[in-house]
Amino acid sequence: MKSCSQSNLRIVNRLISCIQFSLFILLFSTALKANPLSLNQDLYDQARVALSEKKLAEAEHLIARLNSQSVDDVSTLYLAAQIAEAQTKQANFISQTYYFYKVKKHYIQILNLNPKHTESIIGLIRFHQQAPVMAGADKQSIQELFQHLSTVDAKVAFVMQAPKLLEKNAFESVEQMYLKALNSPSKMDKGQFQFDVAMWFSAYGHFQKALTIMQSIDVNKNGLNDESLVMRHYQLAKLSAESQSQFDVGLKHIQRYANFPSAAKTIPQDWIRFRMAQLEFLNNQGSRDKTELLAIRSTTDLDELKDKIDSFLSQY
Repeated sequence: MKSCSQSNLRIVNRLISCIQFSLFILLFSTALKANPLSLNQDLYDQARVALSEKKLAEAEHLIARLNSQSVDDVSTLYLAAQIAEAQTKQANFISQTYYFYKVKKHYIQILNLNPKHTESIIGLIRFHQQAPVMAGADKQSIQELFQHLSTVDAKVAFVMQAPKLLEKNAFESVEQMYLKALNSPSKMDKGQFQFDVAMWFSAYGHFQKALTIMQSIDVNKNGLNDESLVMRHYQLAKLSAESQSQFDVGLKHIQRYANFPSAAKTIPQDWIRFRMAQLEFLNNQGSRDKTELLAIRSTTDLDELKDKIDSFLSQY
């Protein structure tokens, strides 16, 4: 009798355990159905972290799981494209072609969902610039994509196209593109866009145009990041000197730049001294004294600056 009772007790306990386990599964499944976004967000965050840590196989596995649950999600597809792009840089030739193909597929999926997804238009342009033909690259598609990007965000399109056009001395075309993009809607702040454009013009020797653009930035209305806000003062001084115009503007701004705390400045002190001496030399047309410039030349350790001073003084 006792044995039978113990046996029954074991059966009851097993039934209770089975019921508890079944209840747990039911509750867990219900929770997943009730809050799928929570699980998706967790997988997305894990995939993003894996990508940042260059654990690409893990990132690929996680994003595949996520894609199986949210095929039409732009953020998920964009992360998948980024992972595939990272894999193209680590893969051998055969695997690289496969990953390039995935990059293209994801960007096209995104643009089918959202034709104005700027990052994916840019990504597809870069795909056609870099990928092999066997992965689906078509360089003839690039110009059409740039035209599409111009309608979506003309400022971003300008920043991507201007350097190559300036290399080809297509200055007038670049200037027209700039004027068209200047007041167009964009993710870029107008002031930061103007700063970046002025830097491009300066890099290719169009100093007067760069000076005009840099001066036109309304720092009170159109945002500049902190670094650009400080650097603008040095650039105005440099552009004044290089264009040999508006020396009063150049001197005012190089003095302002010199007065910033050291931690805020990225230009070496010898270059700051040179720009100040250069502007003072140019401004004093009646009595141009080379003493300060020669003193900087003799004490600086910067070879590029020595060459710059030699080149500048050779003109006088």
